[in-house]
Amino acid sequence: MDKVTKEKLEAIVDLALDVLMSRDADAGWQNFGILGRLRDCGGVLTRGEVSAVTVWKKGWLLGDWKPKHRQAVALLETLTENNRQAVLIHRSYHNRTTVTEDPVTGQRTETHWSAERICRELGITPEKFRMRVHRGYEKLRKEMGAIIGQSSEVSGSCRVRHRRQSSASTQ
Repeated sequence: MDKVTKEKLEAIVDLALDVLMSRDADAGWQNFGILGRLRDCGGVLTRGEVSAVTVWKKGWLLGDWKPKHRQAVALLETLTENNRQAVLIHRSYHNRTTVTEDPVTGQRTETHWSAERICRELGITPEKFRMRVHRGYEKLRKEMGAIIGQSSEVSGSCRVRHRRQSSASTQ
């Protein structure tokens, strides 16, 4: 798989991860302080319940994803559960470090997510993990090819219909 295709597929996985990893806590005030709240409210600083409604509206919009996000999730749903899991974990954790904090003790723990660590957590061999990631991206590539093929057929038929209408109106 060439680099450009791989980058496009990774961008699709990133869009799906945006949806899958978002939380209700991600909504709310986008800017801090009075000036930030002015910006959030369109220049009018509201009071009391009206402010809460503005935050609520933003929370509601959080679930109103763009079509490209929905399409990315739909594409990932075409994968088998194991391949989808492998692609998502590979893209979001592989060769990255996460920090967790124990809520009781406050102790912070760093975890580097190497392929070996991921495989241990999943209970599979590194070879099996690589194959699942590979198969997942291959299936996404094929699905994208099918979608692109369909869209070119649709746009071609639209052009023909447009030409017919144009020629009929000139006569």
